[in-house]
Amino acid sequence: MNLDRLPLFALMREDMQWTSERMSVLAENVANADTPGYRARDLARPDFQQMLQNLRSADGGGELQVEQSEQAYEITLSGNSVVLDEQMMKVADTSTRYQLISGLYSKHIRLFKLALGGAR
Repeated sequence: MNLDRLPLFALMREDMQWTSERMSVLAENVANADTPGYRARDLARPDFQQMLQNLRSADGGGELQVEQSEQAYEITLSGNSVVLDEQMMKVADTSTRYQLISGLYSKHIRLFKLALGGAR
């Protein structure tokens, strides 16, 4: 059975993909914290309604949009807009979200196994 055909599993997989991609973008921001002129970037938060529509459509998904951070709280004289405290808060938020979704995913897998008479 392909679990990606079930909308709940497909949404969880897409959300885990988004958090993984966001971690990469945030890591790039932190790595460029001292690069002159570097602008902090972030991924656009996925729209749940749009994700459902994508699952119902034939294409099954869309592209993740990388954008510059909506607000630059500080910009150094060199033009760099990376604030490490802000980036670390985003990393912690993203990590927590990934742990939540992966926990839900594994609990649903165990529920399916239990319903099918598998290991308890």
